[in-house]
Amino acid sequence: MQKTRIQLGLLIAMTGGIAFGQIVPWAGTAISSATANFAVNPPTLTINGQNFGAVPPTVTLGGTRLTVQSFTPSVVVATLPPGANQGSYQLVLVNNQSPLRPEAVFDVTLGAAGAAGPSGPAGPLAPNTQAIALLKWYPARSGVHFAVGNFPTGLAFDGASIWVATGDNTVTKLRASDGTNLGTFNVGANPQGVAFDGANIWVGNSFGNTGSKL
Repeated sequence: MQKTRIQLGLLIAMTGGIAFGQIVPWAGTAISSATANFAVNPPTLTINGQNFGAVPPTVTLGGTRLTVQSFTPSVVVATLPPGANQGSYQLVLVNNQSPLRPEAVFDVTLGAAGAAGPSGPAGPLAPNTQAIALLKWYPARSGVHFAVGNFPTGLAFDGASIWVATGDNTVTKLRASDGTNLGTFNVGANPQGVAFDGANIWVGNSFGNTGSKL
């Protein structure tokens, strides 16, 4: 089963030399398959996918770093560690060409796979985003205000919380569902912009010429 984690924070700033319409060589790094070969010594793992980059990637299997024997933007051959046991592992490939170091994550099984287990219960239905839009983003909550610091200048949403930069050189974290204050964090001088990269909050400090990572 494939999962992809791509760090997107500060993409605009870090790719300032890329014109619109150009192909970014590290965009959409992904693994489509991984096959072990125990008939050779040492055994190898061949990884197929896309956008692995034009420099050697970093490959780990179950937290153990593998030696890359050869690589192309779509195929990487790595050496399996001595005495690698059969079982299921998490395979992670990091595209080192990108300054953002995007990761492709893939679940791989070494050896024969066992019988499939019983099906689990069905998960909850996804939210109806069209219905949410028609409701104008929950108008019943409109007009509600929550206290933050002085002169709020920027905010970002991380999927669960709202982050608000203020003129007090702080960022306040509010629970999006009810506005509960979950904490106030010190940053640089005069924070202006706030962004979420999928894992971290980034704050641009205009007077300090710095960026803070929360």
